[in-house]
Amino acid sequence: MTRSRILTLVLCLAGVSATFLADFRTSAEAQESAKLILEVSGFKNTKGNALVSVYNSSGSFLEMDEAVKIKGKRYMKLKIKNKKMRIEIPGLKSGTYAVGIVHDENKDNKLAQWFWVGPPKEGVGMSRNPDGYPKFKKCKFKFDAKADKTLKIKMTYLGSDAG
Repeated sequence: MTRSRILTLVLCLAGVSATFLADFRTSAEAQESAKLILEVSGFKNTKGNALVSVYNSSGSFLEMDEAVKIKGKRYMKLKIKNKKMRIEIPGLKSGTYAVGIVHDENKDNKLAQWFWVGPPKEGVGMSRNPDGYPKFKKCKFKFDAKADKTLKIKMTYLGSDAG
């Protein structure tokens, strides 16, 4: 084999391996950037915002100040434009989580309740749509950061006085 053929062969092999490595890196990056997708339905109106929180333990569950940070914040505040929403949450690590959503109709960035401890005045939605009082055990799910996961969440209005 001549030097020029050897050089051509080496360059071709280098190009193939560089392409393979680039494809591999892209594939690996894609596996680590899976999203949690929430398909939320049942908003009774489009007033206010949806406050979306993700929790990773029973100790922090329903405490917005202790929720997992999403893009540096403890909750996502999203304008409600329709009675249904699709919400994508990027950057979660593999693990066990629960999601809580508040329909913050009065825009005070918290759940309004009757007499501070009674049923909520505003709508709420939880992962796995549990019956009764939501507990982490009833709402938790496994998330694998290598594959997108979609959850369907139905908003519930218990003690609301607005229609």
